[in-house]
Amino acid sequence: MCPSKEVLALLASGNVPENEVRTLIEHIRTCERCASIYKQFLATRSLIKHLSAKEPPQGSMQRTVKSTQERLQVLLRRRNVVNSLFKRIAACAAIAATILIALIIVENMGREPTTPSPISSDKGETVVPKPVKGGKVEVVENPVEPVQPASVKHKESVPELSVTPVKTAEHSEGSGTPAVEPKPTTAETHRELPPLPPLPPLTRRDDEEPPLPSLTQVLARFAELEKKDDISGQIEQLHIAAKLRARDFLSSVALNKSYSVSLRQEALVALAEIGDKQSVEVILQTASDVDWYLGNISVPKALSVVSDEETVEWLLKDVFAHSSLKAVKVAIAKALGYVQAPVPYDVLTKSLKREADPLVRFLIAESLGHRTEKGALAVLEMFLKDKEWFVRDIAVEGIARLSEDAAPKLLKILSEERSPFVVETIVKALANFRSEESIKLLVSLLRTSDRRLFGETLCALTKITGKVFKTEVEWRNWFSKTGGKIERPSDEIVVPADFYFMDIPFYTKSIVFVVDCSRPMHNTSRVELALKEVEKTVSSLPEFVLFNIICFDTYARFFSHSGLVYASHENKAKALEFLKAQRIPQFASSLLYDSIEKALELSPDDIVLVSAGLASAGKFTQFERILFEIYYQNIFKKSRIHTVGLFATTHKDTEKVVPVGPTVDLLKNLASQNHGIFIWRWVTVKNGNEK
Repeated sequence: MCPSKEVLALLASGNVPENEVRTLIEHIRTCERCASIYKQFLATRSLIKHLSAKEPPQGSMQRTVKSTQERLQVLLRRRNVVNSLFKRIAACAAIAATILIALIIVENMGREPTTPSPISSDKGETVVPKPVKGGKVEVVENPVEPVQPASVKHKESVPELSVTPVKTAEHSEGSGTPAVEPKPTTAETHRELPPLPPLPPLTRRDDEEPPLPSLTQVLARFAELEKKDDISGQIEQLHIAAKLRARDFLSSVALNKSYSVSLRQEALVALAEIGDKQSVEVILQTASDVDWYLGNISVPKALSVVSDEETVEWLLKDVFAHSSLKAVKVAIAKALGYVQAPVPYDVLTKSLKREADPLVRFLIAESLGHRTEKGALAVLEMFLKDKEWFVRDIAVEGIARLSEDAAPKLLKILSEERSPFVVETIVKALANFRSEESIKLLVSLLRTSDRRLFGETLCALTKITGKVFKTEVEWRNWFSKTGGKIERPSDEIVVPADFYFMDIPFYTKSIVFVVDCSRPMHNTSRVELALKEVEKTVSSLPEFVLFNIICFDTYARFFSHSGLVYASHENKAKALEFLKAQRIPQFASSLLYDSIEKALELSPDDIVLVSAGLASAGKFTQFERILFEIYYQNIFKKSRIHTVGLFATTHKDTEKVVPVGPTVDLLKNLASQNHGIFIWRWVTVKNGNEK
């Protein structure tokens, strides 16, 4: 006989006496009807416990559940003292309470949920209930086993039954019972997937180069851009032609003088990208071009792009060693410091032994100073035996830059060198190597009668030791007492000097002041500032110093037409009168290059150029050409060219304003390429006049 539903409900809730549990379980295993009812009660109880743990969103439902649970607990406590009738009554009450709770839950789930507040669980943890959306009951994946009451102890645990999870679907408005979805069949769970969409067409990656056009297309495009005067577009086509190795086309552009210099230069670079001997031969043909920029700037730049080792070896072995054209040798020498391919130094050494031109040797040594290979250092050491002092001088600069242990080598060179210019270069290099031996040797150099060398040695000792002494005796006494102990130099040390121009210190035998007095300088009163500074310095010149003054606008005017004169009281007075006369504005143009050239002809130790960097008259006005010509003229003189830029500005606060522009670069490079110092001053103007 099958037990009633009330008994099965009590079994599901764990409220059946211990002696009846085994009998009921064995019956359920053999009776499909009772097993189905029992599973439904288990699922319902699991659902109730799951929802009770999450707490329904409505406060009324919480109170109802709590009240019902309290009533159930009261009934359960009485079951041991009542007979089976009362047990059935309790079972009916449990069933009624279960149905009532389910109805309340379903009814409340149909309403708009409110944000639940955290509640405390049985374990003391804070639980935030999750509101149920759309009136759906959450699926119970794992039903909970029946809970045994505290007063009943089972000797045998209730076997766990596999209960199908209950899933609920949308219920109609006003319906109290949720609809149960049937378990999907195997065929439904393995539905056929829809076909994949077709793959998009293959596209080129962003980092992938587009396919090259044909040479015919490049030529047509180049001609089209030439009609439009589109230089940048033509340059792009030249480099595409280099990838196609169109040597003949690029050669025709490079050698055609009707094209612009910039276009011909890019054609040379494109030929260098091809990099074979035939292409390099075309590049060398333009080394003697009538256009200065193309022959002296563009050709070395193009040769430095060559990356083929065989081509570089051929250049040094066959071209450089046997060419009778100085322009070709000069171009190769300039490019050697930057050429991308490895340099065969054994071939270069053999070629240099037959080189008679000192300028070419100088340029080779200068280029090797920019490389990093050990072979370059070996060739530079070979140049230390050159008969020309300026070749040895540039070799010392390269060795000091490349060698990690340059100090011992420099000290050895210093003991053998007789040229004051080379010794001066060694002294400057030793200032970067702090050792007792170098300090001792520098102190001994202070005995020299060369005022320029004395000043460089004094500055080097001050930089190394942080001490400021003006005489050789003071330095000798300090060294004998301390043994050359080195202290960390202070950044605020002021180097002593015979005299100053603005912030530039001078130890020199001779100096020439070159002052720009053109009308643009007058219009902003920069001439007044320049002349005042020159007057102040001339007044403080020691009598043993030779000097001269050149003021220029469209023309250059000399204070002394006899060259350099001593700074006697009489000559100083005449110089001050000459400077007063320059305050009258005369011509607008600026004869910059010619004035510096005339100063170099006097071969002074120092030249001070005071200018705004304008060059509008004279032999050369192109900034690159001015730098080029002055540098090569000064190789054999080594005059230190200092530049002072006077720039106009409308800013009131100029303390943190740094000047930039082509004129600034001109003055800065003039100083850096010629062993000098560059400084600047601002002149604040308003409406074209000094404020």
